[in-house]
Amino acid sequence: MQAHFGEADMGTSCQWDAVFADGDLYKSGRGGQCIYISPETDTAVVYFSASWQGSFWVHAYARDCAAGVQIDV
Repeated sequence: MQAHFGEADMGTSCQWDAVFADGDLYKSGRGGQCIYISPETDTAVVYFSASWQGSFWVHAYARDCAAGVQIDV
């Protein structure tokens, strides 16, 4: 996961492929599906079909998307 996201995850948990220190969760599926959950920003990013080309890993953009969400309370 470090190579794809650019940071280390804390491990796996309850079938999640990556659990990050900030509480975000990532799960990949067969054929390029992805779900990325950010409880802190109340965000879910979902890909139903995505692919990668060489070193381009499209799922890593899910973390960037969730990080860019700002919640006004």
